[in-house]
Amino acid sequence: MNSEPNKKKRRIRPWLAALLTFLGWGVGLYYARRTSAAIRMAIASFVAAIIIAAGLIGYLYFAGPVASTIFDPNGFNVTDAVSLFLSGALAIGVWVYVAKQPREVEKSPPIRLLGYIAIWLLPIIGAVIIALGVRFSLVQPFHIPSGAMKPALEPGEIFVAKKWSYGYNRFAASPLHFAFPEGRLFFREPQRGDVVVFRPRQDTSRDWVKRVVGLGGDEIRMVKGTLHINGEPVQKEFLDLRNTACDGQESQAPAYRETLPNGASYVVLECHGDNGRLDNVGPYNVPEGHFFVLGDNRDQSQDSRVTSMVGYIPYDNLVGEIRLGRESDL
Repeated sequence: MNSEPNKKKRRIRPWLAALLTFLGWGVGLYYARRTSAAIRMAIASFVAAIIIAAGLIGYLYFAGPVASTIFDPNGFNVTDAVSLFLSGALAIGVWVYVAKQPREVEKSPPIRLLGYIAIWLLPIIGAVIIALGVRFSLVQPFHIPSGAMKPALEPGEIFVAKKWSYGYNRFAASPLHFAFPEGRLFFREPQRGDVVVFRPRQDTSRDWVKRVVGLGGDEIRMVKGTLHINGEPVQKEFLDLRNTACDGQESQAPAYRETLPNGASYVVLECHGDNGRLDNVGPYNVPEGHFFVLGDNRDQSQDSRVTSMVGYIPYDNLVGEIRLGRESDL
């Protein structure tokens, strides 16, 4: 009488299923041979990643800019904390679920390793593809390293740039800019007063943030600290003295509300009053197809007044427009 040889079996360990859940929400269940549940959990992890990211980007868009302690793209941030919390809760759930239904299974064939890879990797790939699509076509987070745009943007704050404001081009698609031709698709000219992210001609590997004050055909001058556009002084109203860093030292600087001819209004700081090194410069004749930018922290900013570093910026070098949710309160 022939008998089927006994196949080697192993016991599913709940603690290992829970631990594997931290690698991917469906990995622990796949190890426990709950394949259908593992697939559903992998899909859930993909959806959760998109929802968390969308919520964070939405928060940055409507409430931004925000302090880097809330969202640091180069370190541990809110997204990581939420993901870790959810993964921990799911790991406990998997442990309890597997422990209540003990199971012994046959040794896995080598082909099953592909299932582990798919359950772990496919949600990540899907989330990355969607994130890159959003980054290239809708919004991109940035952080500002200096105080050149105070008080609108504080050093280290995180904000988002809208990619659709001025159309799409190779710099909006960075780091894949080499795959795109020059020029812009669906181009719209920036307006005076817009705060923009751009790449200066002198160094197109770096993103800069400044405020647009001049467009093609404009003549720009600084006369005793007052901005002049096409020979007319821009309205400038003294507000108060504010504590800020001037040349690396804590000090008080006059704050003014500046109002451009198109009605755009914002606050500027003048660490050196009307005697800064760039307070009497010009004229600058902005070429067609270019724009002219200034930092709001006028005496602490390298901007279009410094032609060797920034100068006139071609429209093609625009990356996007910054939405400042709190600017009207400054």
